[in-house]
Amino acid sequence: MSAVRWQWLVDFRERAGGQRGSRSKHEGMIDAFRRQQVPCTSVMLPCGDFMLAVDLSPQEADELQQAHQRGSSSAASVLSQAEESTNEVRGATGNAPAEPSPIFGHVCSLVVERKTAADLDASVKGSRYSEQRRLLEASPYALVVWLIEGTDVGGGGAGRSAKGGFFSRPHTCPQQGGSRSPSPAPNDSDVASATDVASVASPTSPSSPVESAQQRVDSACASLGMQQQQQHGSWLVVRTRNTAESVQFLKQLALQVARQLAARRLTHRETSSASRSALPIVTTDMDLARVEVGAHLSSSFCSLPLARMTAPSRGESAAHVCRALSHAFLQFGPTQDCLQSVGALQRRLRAQTAFPRMLLCVRGCSPSLAALLTSKYGSLMGFWRALRRHGREACDADRDIRRLSTAQKKVFILLTEFLLAKDYY
Repeated sequence: MSAVRWQWLVDFRERAGGQRGSRSKHEGMIDAFRRQQVPCTSVMLPCGDFMLAVDLSPQEADELQQAHQRGSSSAASVLSQAEESTNEVRGATGNAPAEPSPIFGHVCSLVVERKTAADLDASVKGSRYSEQRRLLEASPYALVVWLIEGTDVGGGGAGRSAKGGFFSRPHTCPQQGGSRSPSPAPNDSDVASATDVASVASPTSPSSPVESAQQRVDSACASLGMQQQQQHGSWLVVRTRNTAESVQFLKQLALQVARQLAARRLTHRETSSASRSALPIVTTDMDLARVEVGAHLSSSFCSLPLARMTAPSRGESAAHVCRALSHAFLQFGPTQDCLQSVGALQRRLRAQTAFPRMLLCVRGCSPSLAALLTSKYGSLMGFWRALRRHGREACDADRDIRRLSTAQKKVFILLTEFLLAKDYY
């Protein structure tokens, strides 16, 4: 296993809890990795907060590229020749802080999204949760880990310790949720699934804002844990007490991936020495290698032929969960191609949701009204053209607009008056 080199790619915007200052926030996170002797480097990740990079041998890199070429005829236009393992990912790092350590040439098909309990509660009440979840659903990663840190929902994130931390609770996601939150939340299917779980668990309203926030966090964790039943990839929810425990979990996960890769290398060497006609160690999985967002996107990942994952029972230890997940999802792709393709996917999703996000910035505009206007007009320019072509009265008389509530009609009228004002155009 000592021959397997790996490192965690840490998003340069990620910060440790309890840190203050501009640069000290991210440096505190890097120091948390270094204190536990976990290799890491700072980059600008288009999706998630952590990705695991590995240093594959030249033979393994060649087999990965051959597997891509066999899997799809269009992959050649998307996947370029894998760079040397010491090349820097200049096109994907943006303005990230420079690090002396090089970025390895391949990444595992897993991404970790870390949130404190307070951050998760704030993102559920806003639109950030839905945006991140939509991007992770469309991403090509075989494993998405939601790392929920701490239990303090008051904004500290690293205050009181969680009784259900990663090393004290064997199950991977909470099985209970809270009641419906009285705070406004996006009218999205993602949030709806979380609130549905919550409403079944506790029909009564919380007695304090802290309990309400805690129940929103538990409901979101339950909804995320059920996501693995709906997608080709698997989603895992892990609760930790603090940043140090989160880094320890990432270290164990990376060590298990390294053990699996070392075992595959040993098996391949033994097979190659016994017979020169040994089968290649790389296969493709096209079910996990395609993502559809308006059109099919070629994934950058290929997999090693490992055993299938079996769902862990509630009584199994967290270490066994890490072994099962890494054993099932040991897939790799070129680092540069992966970051560039996911970055393009992120920009495409942002372009598709630009109009509803703009509408949600309008005071009084509800998510349902934003969704209705998006379905009818498509964009702000389409809305303006419809008003110019048909007139404000015709748009007001539309059947769907007449069904709106009084408050929503008022917002719609103000929008039309603004778009038709001479000062606007």
